[in-house]
Amino acid sequence: MDDGILVTIITAAICIAISIVLTVITWSNRKKLDRVASELQRTLDSYDKYGLSMPLYGYIDPSDVKRMFKGSTTVDLMYLTGFNFIKYYEKEIKEACEREDCNIRILLAMPGNEFIRDLDRMDGMMNKDRNHSEELPETIGIINAINSSPDVRNRIELRFYSTMFRVSITMGHYKEGDAEAWISIFTPPDVAIKSLMLRAVKGKGENNDMDQLTRFEGHFKMVWDHFSEEAAMDEGGYVLPSPSAE
Repeated sequence: MDDGILVTIITAAICIAISIVLTVITWSNRKKLDRVASELQRTLDSYDKYGLSMPLYGYIDPSDVKRMFKGSTTVDLMYLTGFNFIKYYEKEIKEACEREDCNIRILLAMPGNEFIRDLDRMDGMMNKDRNHSEELPETIGIINAINSSPDVRNRIELRFYSTMFRVSITMGHYKEGDAEAWISIFTPPDVAIKSLMLRAVKGKGENNDMDQLTRFEGHFKMVWDHFSEEAAMDEGGYVLPSPSAE
């Protein structure tokens, strides 16, 4: 047999074999991909049902935060001290307060509360540089500075909780009736930036009991309503809540 013909036959055989192998691999991978896609779709459907996004890690995208402050009619924030967030977004908070159609409500841990003291003691075992008791008055100072600005049309409302902290909440409500929230799964001694986070929107489930955004709204309202609207300044410069009316 001519060498050229032999080479052609061998090359063709190799190409056919490769084609068969690739077909088998593609078919096998396609089945695997189909299973993965199916599982992913079921996961996404369940998140949609509850109005949740896939988990994020660390912090909210700054562009989302700026969009929230620019477009919201009400911003609700519930943090331990809120120092890093409020310091970083001080400009956006002030600009939102300068608008007539935006109100900001902030819930922070009560200064000097046993809850804060316990966290400081426990965190101190892991991180010597972190002190919630020192962060709180600094956060309050930033808020008071914004509120004292002559351009601010709507003052930030500030209240303090003592024992009801469960998750960090960053929540915006918009003119169209839409709302969204970012929820940090807070697990001390890890700080929020090292915690998992979920974004919540209005769920697609038929039952509102499954809508996590509605639950977070209800939780914030419950804590907010529990504590007095009035606040007083003590000698040390802390804003302290008056006892809530029974």
